[in-house]
Amino acid sequence: MRILWFTNTPGLISGSKNLSGGWISSLQEQVEKQGEFELGLVFYSDHQKNPFRQGSTHYFPVVRKGNTRFKRKMMEIMAQTSRNENLGRFLEIIEHFKPDLIHIHGTENPFGLIIPHTGNIPVLLSIQGIMNSILKKYFSGIDTYRFSDWRKNWDFFLARNYTIYKKRAAIEREILASVKHVAGRTDWDRLIAGLLAPKASYYHINESLRPVFYQSEWKPPRNKKIRLFSTVSDQPYKGVNVLLEAAIELHRAGLEFEWRVAGIDWSAVMLKMFHHEVGLNEIPVHLCGKLDQDEMVNELLGADCFIQVSQIENSSNSLAEAMMLGLPCIATAAGGTFSMLRNGKDGVLAPEGDPFALAGTILEYSNRYEELIEMGASARVHALKRHDPETVIGQLMSTYKTLLKNDKRREYHEV
Repeated sequence: MRILWFTNTPGLISGSKNLSGGWISSLQEQVEKQGEFELGLVFYSDHQKNPFRQGSTHYFPVVRKGNTRFKRKMMEIMAQTSRNENLGRFLEIIEHFKPDLIHIHGTENPFGLIIPHTGNIPVLLSIQGIMNSILKKYFSGIDTYRFSDWRKNWDFFLARNYTIYKKRAAIEREILASVKHVAGRTDWDRLIAGLLAPKASYYHINESLRPVFYQSEWKPPRNKKIRLFSTVSDQPYKGVNVLLEAAIELHRAGLEFEWRVAGIDWSAVMLKMFHHEVGLNEIPVHLCGKLDQDEMVNELLGADCFIQVSQIENSSNSLAEAMMLGLPCIATAAGGTFSMLRNGKDGVLAPEGDPFALAGTILEYSNRYEELIEMGASARVHALKRHDPETVIGQLMSTYKTLLKNDKRREYHEV
């Protein structure tokens, strides 16, 4: 049996230490170990490469539309995205590899436009983020920081990205409207799939995390100051502004803390804009930049609490990794987070997009820290079960076999 994946990252050949996309590598490794399927992987590449094989996986690099790097860069600058981007090449790969089943990971890229052209080959679409939901949250929390000067690069950056997201959201709607089989992992993505993918059966498949997070366990460190840790990106909906405003309020309240942040440095567009409006010289925020998996584990093990600040999520991998270690967690109640973290049992949920409520929650539980430690221990038990590799691969294999056996049913499956 041949399974062809379409993914946003190149899987195992990228290395499992990447800050993002590590779960794809972990899942691919588990599939390869099964030996039941021959796997092909289609991914975007910055450079033209011929298909190749490494290990037991066939790789098919695809360069985005545009014959040169200059043309592709100009398309990015002009916020251009093609509805049928690389569709012809995708169909050529399908014809060459002749898969028995196609698995598309994510709706962020136009991979799903192949669906009307795949004939009788069953196609499974895994939901990662949902572009239409992200679009509604894109500018959340930054409306008070007006774009006062069009010459500032952050104005252009945010407007350009929003335009690209808007185009991709329209393509996503088209893809979801045609798909027959959807995989997800939270109540949030299941509900949205029921709305935007009305023809599709829904299959529950959890995520397998990077191996290193199964091998360590958090113990309370002996920090002189409370050490908070978060992972963010340079997008407004990821809650950078919420984090910084909460840090300002905690500093004003007199809390002795250090807030370490992975994923960005001081060159980030969102930080430039925030600093331009507010000033950040005095708050104890330390930016760690992008970290590999070993550096991430070390930061998490040295923290007193993990803080998720995102304003829209499906199931945050960084939160899942913190829960796996048993680190006490406070998270914004965004998207599918409700399905991951049981409020008051595995950690504490705070209203998303509200820096005052987040700061207040952190301040309150700095005085009730023993409770938060107990919740972290509960979160670890819950996460180890949810992300158990054997369970996850069992769910995936069962779904594959179901689709290969019967492509006509329309129902919800908890496998």
